[in-house]
This record gives sequence, structure tokens and C-alpha cells, in this order.
Amino acid sequence: MPDEAVAARPTAPRPLGELLSASMNMFVDGWPRFGAVLAVGVLPGALAMTALMAFHGYADKEAVKSAIMSRAWGPLASLLAVGGAAAALKALATLALILVVDGFDRNQDVALGEAYRRAAGLFGPFFLTMVLVTIWVAGGTLLLIIPGVILAIRFSLAHVAVALEEVSGGAALDRSKELVVAHMGKVVGNCFVMAVITTLIAVILGVALNLGGAFFKDIPFMPDILKILTRFLGELVNAWYVAFYVLLFKDIAALHPRDAAGQSPA
Repeated sequence: MPDEAVAARPTAPRPLGELLSASMNMFVDGWPRFGAVLAVGVLPGALAMTALMAFHGYADKEAVKSAIMSRAWGPLASLLAVGGAAAALKALATLALILVVDGFDRNQDVALGEAYRRAAGLFGPFFLTMVLVTIWVAGGTLLLIIPGVILAIRFSLAHVAVALEEVSGGAALDRSKELVVAHMGKVVGNCFVMAVITTLIAVILGVALNLGGAFFKDIPFMPDILKILTRFLGELVNAWYVAFYVLLFKDIAALHPRDAAGQSPA
């Protein structure tokens, strides 16, 4: 009698349509939790940056560029510090969101506090992995643009490997490369389609908010409120993309299991 685990092992990842449907159903069911994760990880940084920009009198990015040209190092240092903290918090939110999505997929409720607690424990490996990805991709881009693009694609699932398989650094890059190279067309094609869909939805929401906000333009701080709300809704729509690529990662990873030592069989 064949081993049940082997017999039940999938032979191919789900088709694009099934992944879209499964991730959409997950998003519909889980958007309140996803929204809570993003509210903690995105809104504080966005609010702090908006307040700091207003405090220094910078209306937009062009004003910041002018400050750089005029060497206004004090205000720029404060913006850099707050921006770095916001980026770190956003990274935690990304890890927490992946863990929450994985919980939904396994019919387990991952509470907001638990998701961020586990994400905090993964932050060091995540940071190391992203530094290595940046070095490799930047190096490939400096040599020729195409190698940089190829490396970016190969390492595009490294952060998911950090969150779900608890690998880091070179091991996470190797795991991502293994999975992506084995299913290059699937990963690139499916993620491209999903990116187009979610980007269009985010753009439509942003345009609708700006059109609606035109009726309230005389209300104090309304442009800043609309900017923050647009960003948050864009991140919420992107949570559907996160659910999609987590499911795609898990489908592909199931075809390339790792042994007890964390190695993929040859």
C-alpha cells in the first residue's frame, strides 16, 4: 500500500483561476484582521511622516529635494529617522500579514498580538535576508540591468521563506531560487497578473477618494487625510496580493519538501 502522505502530495500548483478564487475568498473573510495588521504597521509611520513634513514646512517630495540641495541636514535627519522607523514597522506588518494569511489557510486564528510577536522574532532574519537580496540585485543591476531583474525574480519569495519556513540569509535566498527556478513561468506569470489586478483596483480607489475629497478641500488637513487614507486602502488591497503569493508559495513548496535538517532533497 503506498504511503498516504506521498499519495496525497500534489503534483502541480493550483491554476491561476483557483489561486485567485482562493485568495479572494480568504481576503473577503479576513479583511478585518488584515486591516488591523496594516493599521498597526502602516498608519503610525504615515501619520508621523505627514506630521513631520508639515512641521518642517515640506509640502511634497519636491520640497524635500530642495532641502537636500540646500543641505538642511537637521530636518532631513529627522525625516530619515522617522522614515527608517516607519519602514521597520512596515516590515513587521508584512511578516505579521504573511503569518495571519498562513493561519487562515490552515484554519487557525492568529491573533493580532501573536502575529506581531512572532513577526518581531523573525525581524532579524528578515532584515539579513533583505540586505542580501538588495546586494545581489543591486550588483546584478550595476553589471547589466537584465541580471538584476533575473535575480530579483529568483529571490522574490525569500521573505516568505523567512516567515513560513524560518530560514534566513543565504538559506532563504537558496530556497526562493529553488522554488522560483523550478516554476519560473508560473511565478512570473501569476504574480504579474495579480499585480496588474491589485494595482488597477488601488488606482481606482485612489482616484475615487481624490474626486470625493474635492468636495471637502476647504476642510483643514483634508489633503493629508486623503493621502494617508489612499495609502492605507492601497495596502489593504495589496493584502489580497499577499494572500495570493503566500498560497502560491505553499503550493510550490509542497512540491519541493525540505527534510528534517531543512534541506531540499536532490
